[in-house]
Amino acid sequence: MKFHLAALAALTASALAEDLLFVENLTGREIDEAATLGFTTKTVSEAQWRAMTTSDFAAFKAIIIGDDFGSSDLTLIQFLADTKDVWGPAVTGNIIIHGIYITILDS
Repeated sequence: MKFHLAALAALTASALAEDLLFVENLTGREIDEAATLGFTTKTVSEAQWRAMTTSDFAAFKAIIIGDDFGSSDLTLIQFLADTKDVWGPAVTGNIIIHGIYITILDS
């Protein structure tokens, strides 16, 4: 009986888990597209990201850091470098990097 309850609990937790992880202010257009495609999402603050464990990150199908503004301000993503030893081991599949970098020069 314990096995059946544990299996049911695991299935319920799996069904309730979100598919994609986003960070506030870095959702870009990707979060809208994810919803259109039927994915569930969770958005966390930078502080929440920093408090997550490797197993927390591993619970998601994908971690998405969006960029809808084309900023070159690297301080906006410093938390990724600061926490790479925590979230990095959870990334076991393909990695896609898609972005844009625009430099505007005054003439």
